[in-house]
Amino acid sequence: RHAFANLREIAEIGLQAARALAYAHGCQVMHRDIKPSNLYFANGRPESAVIMDFGIVRDLNAEQTTGNVPCTLDYAPPEIILDENERGHASMDIYALGLCLYEALTGKLCYGRLPSGLPGYTQFIQRVQSGVRPKFTDPSVRQDRKLVELLDAMTALDPVKRLSSADVVAQALRDIIDGFEILLTGVFAVHQFQNLRHSL
Repeated sequence: RHAFANLREIAEIGLQAARALAYAHGCQVMHRDIKPSNLYFANGRPESAVIMDFGIVRDLNAEQTTGNVPCTLDYAPPEIILDENERGHASMDIYALGLCLYEALTGKLCYGRLPSGLPGYTQFIQRVQSGVRPKFTDPSVRQDRKLVELLDAMTALDPVKRLSSADVVAQALRDIIDGFEILLTGVFAVHQFQNLRHSL
């Protein structure tokens, strides 16, 4: 299949996840553990993607927060250790979704897999202290400038500079998908024309 077809499917999964987050955030619920294993869709149907496992959510309307440690460190933003009062907010979910999209597109984690237990926590602290930003340099991502710009905005290390609206993420992904469809239509038309010439 053409590479852009795969990009479109992954963007569609991201779109559905962003819409789900927008709804949850609108209800004052922060998921706090967005990761690939919590994003599910039926085989061949990315438009059916849903978010699973709301086991450690933060409900801003409630008096208590479920779970003591927010998020999985592989997809965690820096503020969970830089701010001792951090309990989870909308842009934390968006940061994690950005890393998930990169992983889906490239087949590898943006920072590499952290070991379990204390060694992983120690490496995470070192990564945060170093201030290393996610770098979206893989060819499968760099081929679309708007996608790179979106991932950059979703994963800014400073939560103040990071996208905080899942609705904005969803609209950006919708625009990217529309661009893929136009491109794929053009590729298909060229392919059909070439086939017609060969048949004459």
